[in-house]
Amino acid sequence: MGTPAKSRQEGAKRGNLDEGTPGTSPGDDINVKMHLHTTIPKATMQKIDALSARFGTYSHVIEKAVELLAVRENLPPGLNKAELDQISLWHLMRSEQNMVAVGKTTFLSYINDMPKKALTENNAIEIIEWFHEFKSVSELATEDILIAIQKIWTSANYFREFRIEKKAEGSFRIVVTHDMNDIKYSEFWATYFQVLFSEKLHKAVMILFRPQIFYLEIREK
Repeated sequence: MGTPAKSRQEGAKRGNLDEGTPGTSPGDDINVKMHLHTTIPKATMQKIDALSARFGTYSHVIEKAVELLAVRENLPPGLNKAELDQISLWHLMRSEQNMVAVGKTTFLSYINDMPKKALTENNAIEIIEWFHEFKSVSELATEDILIAIQKIWTSANYFREFRIEKKAEGSFRIVVTHDMNDIKYSEFWATYFQVLFSEKLHKAVMILFRPQIFYLEIREK
């Protein structure tokens, strides 16, 4: 049966809403799917094809691209920082927190003398609270703080992996790996987090470090 002209016109005005999307209701605007019809250059289509190998469907590629642009343009309302990928989170940190990139060789030269000021006077607390929508660290559980560190520091490319292992009675074992192959790098960051958790967050902390890995044991005092 053909669609009446009036119905077709109303559908166009609505932006081609896909009203048959499972699990949605007329008032559930967020989950309503929209049809998108456009043409793009062949080179752009080739890039989308390449990206779809990593991100899945074309629609998912477009969603990730829009998310990244929204972050870059500092339009984060509705974005959950914990769900952002590393690139998007780094863009958001750079735009909202004025973060800057420092080469790893340069960074090593900065920490060569293990400056006490860098361990005690830094913005770790502020950026953790920023990640959790400016909740005070006093309101956050240890695991929430660790998740923020995991997301932020790996997005900034300081570490390759930041693994959180929850132990009995609220204690945690953290395993951190990196590509620097320099024990000074491991020592700096292990000490940095030891100071953060012991002096500022009042936890008991033990550390162990090697050239490409370091460990933290964190528990309540």
